[in-house]
Amino acid sequence: MKEYKVWRDEEKKTFNSQTHVDFSKCSKNGCMSFMEILKFTSDMAGEDFTYQGISRKVLNDAGFAMLVSRVSFKIINAPKENQDITLITWEEKPEPLQFLRAYQLRDTQTDELLVDGLSSWLLVDFKEHKILPCKKFNLKPLSEFTGEHQCMKPSKIKPCDNMQKIGERKIMYSDLDCYGHTNNAKYINFVFDALPLEYSEKKFTDFKLNYSKEAKLNEVIELDAAFNNEEKIITVIGKKESEVSFECELYYE
Repeated sequence: MKEYKVWRDEEKKTFNSQTHVDFSKCSKNGCMSFMEILKFTSDMAGEDFTYQGISRKVLNDAGFAMLVSRVSFKIINAPKENQDITLITWEEKPEPLQFLRAYQLRDTQTDELLVDGLSSWLLVDFKEHKILPCKKFNLKPLSEFTGEHQCMKPSKIKPCDNMQKIGERKIMYSDLDCYGHTNNAKYINFVFDALPLEYSEKKFTDFKLNYSKEAKLNEVIELDAAFNNEEKIITVIGKKESEVSFECELYYE
């Protein structure tokens, strides 16, 4: 049986986690699904903090919660079924209201870069649910490092003029996480389940997700989309009545 390692490199300030791309983690195309990429990277961001002595309980007891706000990933060579991969993640210099975290998914044997990503996180008052400036975080020193990335920087996603309704999704119990709202990794599946088949099976090179308002049990998300076939971009907006819940952009070849 293979041994998959998890460790923190204190010299490089990186957290590293090896895993195997099992059959159940793959989409119809035999590649690791975007939801599984989001789950793995988000979970390991939490594990990195735990290795540094800042578990979710420690965060909450100190009056803080950290919520993912935006993500951006470039799919260079999508991880495939039965491939061994290594996630490397680290913190970068935060913006005034956004913590930044970088990710690389690499082939464990060859060290080939497969996926490059960035995410931004909000520091929230755990009781008041108010966004706090990053400088209020006092549980550890903030990173001063800024690296270079192949992925796009997480940024605003604007609705297009020609948005059309492509589906609805009711939030079910299995969608919820420990905070009682939809887990951030689930939204990308809402998008793919609503896309016409001709688009859902494209070869995607990049995707971005922005989280605006958490979706809770029994709420219904309307999914509106615009298909820019010239620039090969799909824009999807998820709304709860008139309130935006999330925004997504998919780039394909």
